[in-house]
Amino acid sequence: MSKVVSIELVWNYTPENYFTKPVSIPIEGGTIEIAQGQALATIDSSIFNNNNGLMDALDDFVESQFCAVQHMTHQTYELSMPLKLEIRDDGSETPCLI
Repeated sequence: MSKVVSIELVWNYTPENYFTKPVSIPIEGGTIEIAQGQALATIDSSIFNNNNGLMDALDDFVESQFCAVQHMTHQTYELSMPLKLEIRDDGSETPCLI
């Protein structure tokens, strides 16, 4: 079996144009990209697996980005819970229960 090289957390949101332009935020071991109805955190698997609270912290951080926009625009949004994907060195993806 191939090795897990990264973890992706995926949130879907509406409205898709909630952010007026794509957002890219560097984080330890990866990035968070927010654009066109999806927020995607990509994190090195060793960093993700060595930090038990990282998924909750990233979920809170992504939510805070939406709250900041809402504070400025007074526009409502809907944000899904994150889906966790394991990305393997052969390019395959495995969805995981959270």
